[in-house]
Amino acid sequence: MLTQDFISRYENDEFKEIMDFVEWIGESRLLQCLREKAETIRDIRFAN
Repeated sequence: MLTQDFISRYENDEFKEIMDFVEWIGESRLLQCLREKAETIRDIRFAN
């Protein structure tokens, strides 16, 4: 199952709250944050 599908179903209370699911959501949020930071770093340009 794709993470976005899981989160959507989780938010609709289709799953019981268990630690594995909490970790999945946390790791998904962490990954998104890291991707945003990586994009910001890639956009940095240094002047000579």
